[in-house]
Amino acid sequence: AGMFTPSSYECLPRCDAPTEVEHAHPSGPCQEGSQIHRGSFCTPQCEAGYAPRQEEPLWCGGGSRSRATLSPETFVCDKVEQRSRVADAAPREGRRRHDTDEM
Repeated sequence: AGMFTPSSYECLPRCDAPTEVEHAHPSGPCQEGSQIHRGSFCTPQCEAGYAPRQEEPLWCGGGSRSRATLSPETFVCDKVEQRSRVADAAPREGRRRHDTDEM
């Protein structure tokens, strides 16, 4: 008969990725997948044109021996404002250069 190495192991609970996140990325709300290992993070991801409101990842921990929970439990995807080309083309105050400046 074969032997396992190591001789003992422990099954750690996992966190489920958040559900019902509006505008979550099509592959799922967490870059790490639908199941997050206890002690790991869920990096929020949103569909194109949206970005996670919070910058910090969600942490999988707490709970009990049989269940872990995400903290915070979910996140929000906000619409990213598109900058207009007119605004990009406008000169910035303090950065204007006049032909007479270098004479």
